[in-house]
Amino acid sequence: MARSSLSSRLGALRQAQELTKKTTVKSKEQEVSIKGLDGFHQVAPHLWLREENLPLPQPYWSKDPYLYNGQRQAEDFLFYDTETTGLSGGAGTVPFLVGIGFIKGDAFQFKQYFLSDYPGEGDLLALIKKDLDPTKLHVSYNGKTYDSHLIRTRFLMNRMNWMIPPQLDLLTISRRLWKNCIGSCKLSNIEEVILGIKRQTQDVPGALVPQMYFDFLKSRDAKDLQGVFYHNQEDIYSLVKLLFYIEKIFAHPFEYSLVDRFRLGLCLQEINRPEGPILIEQSASLPHYHSMRYMGNLYKKRGDWDKALSLWRELASIKPYFAYTELAKYYEHKQKDPIKALDYLNLIPLNVLREGQRNELEKRLKRLKQKI
Repeated sequence: MARSSLSSRLGALRQAQELTKKTTVKSKEQEVSIKGLDGFHQVAPHLWLREENLPLPQPYWSKDPYLYNGQRQAEDFLFYDTETTGLSGGAGTVPFLVGIGFIKGDAFQFKQYFLSDYPGEGDLLALIKKDLDPTKLHVSYNGKTYDSHLIRTRFLMNRMNWMIPPQLDLLTISRRLWKNCIGSCKLSNIEEVILGIKRQTQDVPGALVPQMYFDFLKSRDAKDLQGVFYHNQEDIYSLVKLLFYIEKIFAHPFEYSLVDRFRLGLCLQEINRPEGPILIEQSASLPHYHSMRYMGNLYKKRGDWDKALSLWRELASIKPYFAYTELAKYYEHKQKDPIKALDYLNLIPLNVLREGQRNELEKRLKRLKQKI
C-alpha cells in the first residue's frame, strides 16, 4: 500500500515536471513571437532588455557641489524610473518597465527592462538588483516617495531582500526652486519651461501607460508601447540634464531670474554659502511673503526691531493676520503698550481668518482688554 502510494506520488511529480517543461518551452515560443520589441533581446522567458549609449549632456560639476555633498564623482550616480500597472501604488501594482542609466566617461549608458508577462517578475527583480547598486546615489523624480518603495514592495512580495539605497529626488528640489514661479512641477512642465525641452509626438501621458500595458497583455503586440518606451527613456535622460542645470544654479545663483530666490537662498544657507542670506534679504524687498516673514523673524531674533517693524507694516497688506499680530506682540511685550497693541489687532479683517486664527485673536483681544 505504501509502495503504491509512493509510486503514484512520484508519477504525479514527473507529470508536473514534464508539464512545467512544456509550459516553459511554449512560453518561450510565444515570447519570441511578440511583435514591436525592436531593439530588445530576450534574457528570460518573460523578460526583455534593451541597451543603448546616449550622448552625455554638457556636464557641470561644481567644485563645491550641493546636491551630492561633494563626495561623489559622475560615475557614482544611478538614474532610474519605472512604468507601472497602476498610478496609486499598493501591493497589486507591478513595475513592467524599469529604466536605469549610468554615466560612463563621456557617455550615458541606458538599460531598459521590459516585463512581458507577470510570471517573469522574479527574473526582473533578480537582474535589476544587480544594477541597482546600493553604493551609488539613486537619482529620480518622485522616486524617494513612490518608485523606490514600489520596488521594495515587489522584492518583499517575491521574498527577496533589497534595501532602499541613498536617494536624491529632484522633484523635491524642483518644487523648492520653481513651484512659486511656474506652478506645476511635473517633469514635463519642468522640461518645457525650465530646460527648454519639447518632446516628440510619440510620447504618451503617464496616465495612459497602465491601460496600454493591459492592452498589450491581450494582443501580445508591443507596437503601441513604443511611446511608453520613449517616455521612460526621456524621463531618465531629463534627470541628467536637470541635475546639471540645478548645479549651475547653485554655483552661480545671481545669474538666474526664473527661480524662487528665497527658496534658493534657503538652500544655499543650509550649506553655509554666503550667497544664501543675500538672496533671502533681496527677495524680502520684492515683496515676497515667505521671505518677508522669514526676515522679520530673523530681525526679531537679532533684536533689530526697526527693520522687523518696517517689514511687518509692509507685510500687512499681504498677510494682515500675521503682520498685525506680530506688531501687537511687539507693543504689548516690548513697549508695554497694550492700547497700541489692541489698535493693531482691531485692524485685522475678520473675513480672512480661519477658525483657529479667529479663536486665537479672540483670546488676545480678551487678554489685552483685561490689561487695559
